[in-house]
Amino acid sequence: MKYVLVTGLLLIVQTLNAQNFSTYPYTAAFDSVIDDYHGVLVKDPYRWLETPIDSSEAVKKWVEEQNNFTQNYLDAPALRKSIQSRLRTLWKSETHGLPVKAGDNYFYLYNDGTFEQSRVYMTKGVNGAPQLLLNPGEWSENNTTAITQIAPSPDGKYLAYAIQEGGSDWRTFKIVALETGKELPETIRWIKYSSVRWLSDGSGFFYSAFFDPQDVNHKNGFFNRRLYFHRLGTQQEEDELVFKGFTSPNWVATCRVTDDGKHLIIYYSDTQNKDAPSRIIVKNLENGNHTIIKEYVVDDFSLGYAYLDNIGSRLFFITSDKAENRKILSINMDNNSKDHLKWKEIIPESEFPILWTNVRGRHLLVHYLEDVQSKVKVFDTKGTYKHTIALPGIGILSGFSGSSKDNETYFSFSSLNRPKSIYRYTVNTNTTELYHRPDLPFEPNDIVTKQVFYHSKDGTKIPLFIMHKKDLEMDGKRPLLLHGYGGFGVTKFPSFQTRWLSWVDFGGIFAMANIRGGNEYGEAWHDAGKKANKQNVFDDFIAAAEYLIHEKYSCSEKLAIAGESNGGLLIGAVVNQRPDLFAAALPDVGVMDMLRFQLFNLGNTTTDEYGVSTKSEDFPYLYNYSPYHNIKNGIAYPAVMATTAANDNNVLPGHSMKYIARLQNAQKANRPILLRVEMEAGHFSGRSKAQLIQQYTDKWVFLIKTLEMDLDK
Repeated sequence: MKYVLVTGLLLIVQTLNAQNFSTYPYTAAFDSVIDDYHGVLVKDPYRWLETPIDSSEAVKKWVEEQNNFTQNYLDAPALRKSIQSRLRTLWKSETHGLPVKAGDNYFYLYNDGTFEQSRVYMTKGVNGAPQLLLNPGEWSENNTTAITQIAPSPDGKYLAYAIQEGGSDWRTFKIVALETGKELPETIRWIKYSSVRWLSDGSGFFYSAFFDPQDVNHKNGFFNRRLYFHRLGTQQEEDELVFKGFTSPNWVATCRVTDDGKHLIIYYSDTQNKDAPSRIIVKNLENGNHTIIKEYVVDDFSLGYAYLDNIGSRLFFITSDKAENRKILSINMDNNSKDHLKWKEIIPESEFPILWTNVRGRHLLVHYLEDVQSKVKVFDTKGTYKHTIALPGIGILSGFSGSSKDNETYFSFSSLNRPKSIYRYTVNTNTTELYHRPDLPFEPNDIVTKQVFYHSKDGTKIPLFIMHKKDLEMDGKRPLLLHGYGGFGVTKFPSFQTRWLSWVDFGGIFAMANIRGGNEYGEAWHDAGKKANKQNVFDDFIAAAEYLIHEKYSCSEKLAIAGESNGGLLIGAVVNQRPDLFAAALPDVGVMDMLRFQLFNLGNTTTDEYGVSTKSEDFPYLYNYSPYHNIKNGIAYPAVMATTAANDNNVLPGHSMKYIARLQNAQKANRPILLRVEMEAGHFSGRSKAQLIQQYTDKWVFLIKTLEMDLDK
C-alpha cells in the first residue's frame, strides 16, 4: 500500500437536519489523507480519530462533545425514570454459576439480583451452607472491578481467580488459601484469553501470558503469548517458561492438564492463518520436569483440534479436520498399547454439528445443535450410543462441569423467555434433577417465543427466533428489534438475555436471525459467511427484515436493528446497503473500517475471517462493504446510535468514532446520528449492573423516541 499526500485541510461544520434542535459537534476532516490500495485511491478524512482517547486532547474533547450531544438528545426525564425503574426490577433476577467441585468443596459465582458484580461462594458438599469468599463490590468505588474466572485447585485448598478492571480484557490472577481466607503474596499479570490449569497436587498451575504491554517492542500486548508454570509461594518473575516454540509472533499456545494429572496437553496455532499447521505437544508431568514425550505435526490440523478429556492413558479430542460438523477422536498414550499414538475415531461426523463433548462417569456426553437447539446424546468410550438426556424444553444448554471420573455433573438450561436454571445429571442412572431455579420478577408464560424459517436472497433456509408478549396484536406496525452477528463460527443461541426481555416488556418484538457466518450448521455455514462470502451475511439479515415486514410483524418505519462487534459491522453494512428498510440502528463496538482493522488491537488475529486490504484479491470485497467507506452524502439514512467504550482492547473505539463522524456529515433525513462512548468500560464483559442499566436506558430511550413508541400499548 502506498501513502499519497494531498495538500489541503477541510473543516466540516456538520448540522443536524433532524428537527433542527442543534448542530453536531465540529469535526475536522483532513482531505489530505489518501491511501493507494492496489491502484485505487481511498480517502480517510477522519483518521485522526483513530488516536486513543487518553492520548490526544483533541480526540478527548471531541468525544466529550459527542457524548454531551447524545445525552442532550436522550434527555427525557419522565421516560428515563420509567425505563430505569423497570430495568432495575428485571435485572434483579438471580444468576447462579455452575458449581465447580474441588475436593469436598463446590465453588460458584452468584448474584442475588442486587449485587453490582457477581460474588464467589463456596459450599462444603453439594448441599452445604453457602460461604461468601470474594466480594468485588468492595474493591472499587464505581463497581467496575469484576471477577471473570474462578479456578480451584484439585484438592479444594486454594482458589485462583481473575480480576477485570474497567472493562479491559487484561486479567490479573490472584490466589486465596481457603483454610485461612488469606491471599497469597503473588500476583500474576498480563493475562488475556487464558485460564489457569492446576497440577493435580495443587502445588502450582500453568497459564499463558503476553509480554508486559508497556514494553516498546510489544506495545500492543497481543503477540508472543507464552506458556508459563507458576509454583505457589513464588513471584511471577520466577515462573518457569514452559513453552515458547514460536516461528512467528502471531502463534499462541494454550494448554490443559489431563484429569489424572499425568500429562500436559499443549496446542498452539497461528492466529492469522487458519491453514497453517497447528501443533499438539504432550508433556509428561509425572517426573516433575515437564518432559516432552510426543509432538504431533499434521499439515491440515488447522484450528480444528481441541483436547476434551482423558480416561487413563486415552486422550479424547474434538476436531473439524475433514469433518465440517466435527467428530470425536482418541489417542492412547500407553506405550504398551497396540494402538499407541494412533488416532481412533470414536464419534463420527453426523448431520448436525457437535458443539462440544464432555467425558463424565466414563461416558461421552455429546452436545449436538439441531436447528439451533440443544440435544445431548450419551455414548460409551467406544462410541456406542446409550441414550439421550431429557432436557426441560426447547432451548440451549451449557456446562457439564466436573472431571471425567465424576459420576455427577451440572449443566444450565435457558431459553429466550426463561433465565438459566441449573440441573444435576447423574451419568450411571441417566437421571436429571433441578439444582437451582432463580426467582423471577416476571412471568415467563406471558412471553411467547417461537422459531420460524425464511429464505435468503440465494434461497438458503435461515432460522429466525421471535419473542413478544402473548397478547400482542400483530398488525404490521409493531416496533421490532432485529438482532444479528454472523461471523467467526459463533452460534447465536436462543438463550435468556435481560436486555432483550426488557425490550419485549416495553411492548416491542424481538427477533434474532441465525444468519450465515456462525456455526449453526457447522463449518460450511461459517465458511459461507466469511471473506469473499461475507455478502451472504448481509443478504441473510436483510431477508430477515423483509420477512418480518411481509409477515405483518412490523414495517420499515418501526423496524430497528442491533448487533455487537462483528455484529456492529453487520449493522453498519446493511444500513448502507438498504437505508430504506430500517428506521433505527444500534451498532455496538463495531468493526467499521475494513481497510485498516488489522492494524489495531485484535484486528491482526481476524484476517482469516475477513481477509486483509493489503492483498489484491481481498481488497475489492472489503472495500465494497466496509461501513465507513460506503457512506454516501445526501442519503436518507436511518437514525443511528453507535456505542463504543474507551477501554475496548478488542475493537478500537476509533472504528465507531470515524463511522459516526462521516455519517453525521452525510445524513440527509430528519433522523439523528449519535455516538455514545463509555469511558469506564471495555468490549463486553465487566460492566456493573448500574452501567448496564444506564446503557440500555439510553438505547431504549433512543429507540422509543425514534420509533415513536407508546409504552401504554
